[in-house]
Amino acid sequence: MVKTTQLSSSEQEQSGLSNEEKVSLYNTFTQLVYEMSSNLPPVCNVKLLPIAKIKANGYKANTMEPAERDLLKRSLLIDGITSPIIVNKIDKGKAFTIIDGVHRFELIQSHPVLQPIPGYAPCVVFDTCLPNCMSSSIRHNGARGTTDSEAFADLVINLVQLGWSNERINQEIGMLDGEISKMLQVGDLGEYSRQTSLSAYLE
Repeated sequence: MVKTTQLSSSEQEQSGLSNEEKVSLYNTFTQLVYEMSSNLPPVCNVKLLPIAKIKANGYKANTMEPAERDLLKRSLLIDGITSPIIVNKIDKGKAFTIIDGVHRFELIQSHPVLQPIPGYAPCVVFDTCLPNCMSSSIRHNGARGTTDSEAFADLVINLVQLGWSNERINQEIGMLDGEISKMLQVGDLGEYSRQTSLSAYLE
């Protein structure tokens, strides 16, 4: 049986609240509960955000085959959304870029029946810098074993160009020096990485 996540018209009328009011009430409540308990993880502070304000990040680190996409769609239809989209706040919350969950978001965006409230998607919101967003994307996708090697390499190169050292990359995304060199060989810095160390490149 397909799980319908949207509120029906009759349910909306019975509540006496507009969709915007429901979203505001939900977001305010979850924020208050989250702030009352300092040990709660980010997943306990899910926000409903306008889909129109959520954008792709431009550095998607994984790919999804059509069969996998169909399976994800079926999972969302039957089970509902069980994992929020992870986004980063930009321009003081006027927009949000996706850190993790781009495939889920694309399906939610294109299939209104998946939206818990029309026009909104459940998200965990970060407020951090671009390098941290990139490293978080790598961690999430790498942990699932779904990374695309070239896209992954581009992310590592971007982190190098943003000034991250070998040690920082090791610490943040768990890559050893040899693995970093391999990533640079896959990407545009391959020839350079064969001639010098990453540390020398950064200097």
